[in-house]
This record gives sequence, structure tokens and C-alpha cells, in this order.
Amino acid sequence: MIAGGEAKIGDDAAWLKTIQQKAAAVLLIGESATEFSQRLSAIGYTDYEIVKTMSSAVKRATEIAPKYSAQVVLLSPACASFDQYPNFEQRGDDFRNLCLELLSAD
Repeated sequence: MIAGGEAKIGDDAAWLKTIQQKAAAVLLIGESATEFSQRLSAIGYTDYEIVKTMSSAVKRATEIAPKYSAQVVLLSPACASFDQYPNFEQRGDDFRNLCLELLSAD
């Protein structure tokens, strides 16, 4: 799973519990990466990496997915996009385009 961006105020307990139960690994991007890494550590979740950018996250996801037998890489940022993108649509478009580039490279 790829998460991060510009942190929002709110209760993330349910989101963190779902990560703990279902995510094989979390790749953290954006200015909230360190904060989220601390939140994940606090609940005992250790399969995360700070990778900073979407491009780095997608590349790293392709490297670690086989280790976890992961069939899907989920973009679930839980944050605003404004630290790296003008809006959430462009963040989503960037994720999609990076994935499509990987598929066309194969």
C-alpha cells in the first residue's frame, strides 16, 4: 500500500487497524511520511518504508511485491495531495501513469 501526503486532522485508528490486518507492507510518501511511520510503529506495525515520492513508491512496490506474494498495490493516501501535487486527481493520474509505464515496459 502507498500512503501519505499532507496530513489531515482526524481519527486514523480504524485506518491503522485495517492496515495492520490487511496490508503486507506500506510505502510512505510526502511530508507526513515520518509522522505515519511513528503512528505505524506505535501500533506494532513494522512493514513500512519511507520512500518520499510516488515514483519511488511505485518502483519499490514492484521490488517488494513478490516477497509478499502481493497481487495488488493500493494507493490509499489518507492525506491531502498538496505537498506534491496541485490536487488529488493529478496524484491519482501520476500513480496510474507510473503503473502503465511499468506494464508497457514488460
